[in-house]
Order: sequence, then structure tokens, then C-alpha cells
Amino acid sequence: METVDALSLFSQYATDMQSDQEVFDSCLSSGKYIPEIKNDLDDGRDYGLQERLDSL
Repeated sequence: METVDALSLFSQYATDMQSDQEVFDSCLSSGKYIPEIKNDLDDGRDYGLQERLDSL
């Protein structure tokens, strides 16, 4: 999945959950949590996780 597609998908999730769309999109596009997400992904790989949640 391309980054642009993922951002659009996450934004749609926020809409579906009736989140404050402007705040969510601002946070998402800022990249503020990218380092934390990368750390979580690395931790998962270190534990041998390879599946995506949507494929389970």
C-alpha cells in the first residue's frame, strides 16, 4: 500500500469513528508519531511477527 493510500484510509477510519477530522488529519500528516510507530514495527519484527492484522 502506498503512503498516500494509507493516509487516506486512516483518515477515513477517523471519519467512520466520528473523530475530530481536522485534529486527526493534522496529527497524521505531521508525522509526529512516525518514530514511535517505527519502534513498534521493529519490536514486532524482533519478536518474529510478520503478519499484518488485516490478513489474520
